[in-house]
Amino acid sequence: MTLRRIAAPAALGLLLGLVLSACSDDVPEDAADAVEDGPRYVVQPLSEVAARAGGSAAADVVPQNDSTISAELTATVSSIAVDVGDRVTRGDVLLTLDPTDYRLQLNQADAQVAAAKAASEQADARLTRARDLHGKHFVSDDDLSAASTTAEAAAAELRIRQAARAVAARQLDKASINAPFDGVVVQRMAQVGAAVAPGAPLMRLIDLAQPQVEARLQPVQAVALSGANNITLTVGDQRYPLVVAQIAAAADPGSRTRVARLDFSAEHPEPGLSGTLNWTQRGFELSSSLLVQRDVGFGLFSVRDGKAHWIPVPGAEAGRSAMVDLPADLPVVTYGQQSLKDGDAVVTARKPEPAVAADTGTDGE
Repeated sequence: MTLRRIAAPAALGLLLGLVLSACSDDVPEDAADAVEDGPRYVVQPLSEVAARAGGSAAADVVPQNDSTISAELTATVSSIAVDVGDRVTRGDVLLTLDPTDYRLQLNQADAQVAAAKAASEQADARLTRARDLHGKHFVSDDDLSAASTTAEAAAAELRIRQAARAVAARQLDKASINAPFDGVVVQRMAQVGAAVAPGAPLMRLIDLAQPQVEARLQPVQAVALSGANNITLTVGDQRYPLVVAQIAAAADPGSRTRVARLDFSAEHPEPGLSGTLNWTQRGFELSSSLLVQRDVGFGLFSVRDGKAHWIPVPGAEAGRSAMVDLPADLPVVTYGQQSLKDGDAVVTARKPEPAVAADTGTDGE
């Protein structure tokens, strides 16, 4: 009986000692110091605890020109000079339509011009003769006026025939379809012997000159991009610097996005690739965990002359990150800030180290 009475208090004391020992192991050294010296806080530069403000969006590398070459005549495809993958220079022949009908029309127009020219020359000669005779009083005023009118009508008819001849020549030129710019053929729809009509697609050609980046952005992203100072496109493991060329002033009603076009400032990838558009802007994106709510709203605590300095963050909301335009080296209280008041003395402590997992090795087994 005596042994049990002695053992019970001893066991209780041992258990209490183990609990206190376990609790003391969980208390950081800085917390122990805080008991003696008062509360301590962790202070870090803003650049270490907040990300640079910016954003990202999907984007495509697009050519400045992506053209579907179409027929302008009703004719038959007689020959094709290039195929998919071929590079062409501006002016190179892509394909030819049968020009027979249009060459005949040009020959007809040439004959009509020749006839009109002869008639005009004859009318001019008669007018000259009428003027000479009118001076000698052998031709009346009415006859002279009639000769002048005939000459003018013949000259007008000649101009009409010359214009018709120019149209016929232009139509014949359209039988040869040439590249409008330096590029590469990416699609061929035309087939030799196939009849085509005006507007029928024949080939698709993309420009090989400096491509652009196109992205569809939410309105808030478009505003942020317009003020960004570091813009890049990431394609695979390559990053290409960009500059804003144009941002649409209005959103597309269907997608509710604004189209942004950007130019490469140095080398560029091939058109047709996709990547991620990234940008940074002035300021930092502050985590919601660093925000402190007070009666006047949300803000953060900095340190000035050893005392807490309250900095309001306009527009901040609970549980959401906030944008701040503050110096990168601004000292920000990142531990213990919830208990601070403006003007409190701030005694700094080391940043709490992450817990190290216990060794569970089985050496010697």
